[in-house]
Amino acid sequence: MTKTRKKYDETYYKKNKTRLLKQQHDYYMKHKKTLQKYSNNYYLENKNDYKQYFEKYYDEHKKEILEYNRKYKRLLCTKNPNLYKSNLLRVRINQLINCYTERGWIFKTSKDGIDYLAIIGHLGKHPGKNYILNFIIPLHKFDLSDKKQIIKAVCPENLRWIKKKTRRVI
Repeated sequence: MTKTRKKYDETYYKKNKTRLLKQQHDYYMKHKKTLQKYSNNYYLENKNDYKQYFEKYYDEHKKEILEYNRKYKRLLCTKNPNLYKSNLLRVRINQLINCYTERGWIFKTSKDGIDYLAIIGHLGKHPGKNYILNFIIPLHKFDLSDKKQIIKAVCPENLRWIKKKTRRVI
């Protein structure tokens, strides 16, 4: 490709960007199933290459990825204070359970009115790496600015252990 042709293509794309993007989108929507089938087949044939590429990319850009994720999470939490409080509750309960699993005891904390000993009595020790803590009624269904709702959200009957794979299905 000559330099003049390349320059022409660039200017043409800049002038007609919205029209070209619309054409591209329309084509994709029209042939979506066949394109997805080809894409999926290509991925299955080259799965190891994809895995190696993403591992290499992550290793090279780990700091930037972590920084971006941290900023994005902070932005979400500032927009939704309920999300911030639910994350704090999850972390607090997981820390208590891990502490109980490792040491066999926990500090009594009743500042917020949550009965952590009842939660530990209901759940017991952490069953293993393949299990995670699940809220039967999700935390986003509660108004976490109200103390009564918080206590209701983390009551022992609302918590259970499930396998990590089944969490995606639920």
